[in-house]
Amino acid sequence: MIETETFSQVGGARFDFFNATWPFAKIKVSSNAIELKCFSRKYKFEKDEIKELREYIGMISKGLLIEHRLKNYPKHIVFWTFSFNRLKNSLEKFGYSVN
Repeated sequence: MIETETFSQVGGARFDFFNATWPFAKIKVSSNAIELKCFSRKYKFEKDEIKELREYIGMISKGLLIEHRLKNYPKHIVFWTFSFNRLKNSLEKFGYSVN
């Protein structure tokens, strides 16, 4: 089966202590994986590599915290978004649970 349906959104990102504001990051969601790109960094999370997706409240914005099982990725990964509810609804449409 060839998968063509995806959802993407532009925002910001945080990888441990590195933080980039909007519009320097992009998240792409499919039923198999979540991909996060920011500058030259690219992280792909297969569905079974994700422990939990949670709403994350920052100082002035909301984001999606991605808790994962990948040892070679930053431990703290957040995608910042101006439209968290839209992102959450799209993730749920693709079979992800957002706590």
